[in-house]
Amino acid sequence: MILNAENLVYYLLERGLLTRDSVVNGSIEISEVPRRNRNFRIRQRNGRGYFLKQVRQWEPEAVRTLRAEAQCYRLAALDKAFADVAKVVPRFCAYDERRSVLITELMEGAETIAEHHFRNDAFPVEVAEQLGMAFGNYHRKAAAGPPAGLDGMFLRQPSWALSLHDMPAHAAAGLSGGIHQMLGMIRQFPQFGSALEGLRADWRQDAVIHGDIKWDNCVLCPSSNGHLLLKIVDWEMADWGDSCWDVAGIFSAYLSFWVQSLPGNEMSDPDAMLAQARYPVEKMQPAMQSFWRIYTACREVAGQSARDLLRRTVLYTGARTIQTAFEVLQTAPQANSGTVLLLQLSMNVLNNPEEAASELLGITS
Repeated sequence: MILNAENLVYYLLERGLLTRDSVVNGSIEISEVPRRNRNFRIRQRNGRGYFLKQVRQWEPEAVRTLRAEAQCYRLAALDKAFADVAKVVPRFCAYDERRSVLITELMEGAETIAEHHFRNDAFPVEVAEQLGMAFGNYHRKAAAGPPAGLDGMFLRQPSWALSLHDMPAHAAAGLSGGIHQMLGMIRQFPQFGSALEGLRADWRQDAVIHGDIKWDNCVLCPSSNGHLLLKIVDWEMADWGDSCWDVAGIFSAYLSFWVQSLPGNEMSDPDAMLAQARYPVEKMQPAMQSFWRIYTACREVAGQSARDLLRRTVLYTGARTIQTAFEVLQTAPQANSGTVLLLQLSMNVLNNPEEAASELLGITS
């Protein structure tokens, strides 16, 4: 059954998620949200709203990832070991495995962290602290050991981005021209391959991870007291994996935001180009410092353990930035100067993580 605006009301009525009075009174509003999956927002004038997601392509991997996301939400709702995850995910409503349909609460008035930064032209420390608290708390609890029943749920594999340097030809066949050019640049410099292979070999399994952390998957929701509450969405890439990968996603989001705000023209003087950044990295450093301070405090690591954690996280930040370049080029016919800058940034981070931590993130040991 393929859901659409016409049959969706009947589907929700059958599951008790809508009332006939709401339908008869015309208080239901349905809107489709074009994304990779088939997504719908369902609003009721006097009732709970829902966000519904159904796979668009009935391929095994698409079905598996939606099931993994549903399992994360279900565990967050039912398993005490996931109590800290429950605080930052949308409320789980239903999962229809036969039709590959996931239903969660609708977060009215929410905006992504990217939208929030654009709208305010700033990088609030309060947002970074919420991120640090969210990740620090659930990474610490999960590191004590996975809850029972997870073995059949997760693949327990390193991130796919750590294998970009040796992507087989058949896997790259349908990718854009821009990505093919980017992969050529990566293969041109063996430092990328050796760094990615080292990170893949060092991959640890110490926590439930989101697996695809970026600002578009971190949203801020208005609350009744006027504060913004953090929610993390789209857990399709969730796995039992390396907690540093999620933290690297946050650092990479800041650095990529900075690089992508640099002038697009080719300038011979790097200092002049950096001076023209719309969002200078120095403007972001207080937020990154606060994120790391709160994260390590919540995770209860300090001293040499915190320094080791920072080094591993910064290295993964370099790899996560390569993934960002890949995502930017998904539909691009050719690579551009922004791609080159992201790859250059990633190489600098991978080659000298200590300098990157202090000079880019503003974090010293």
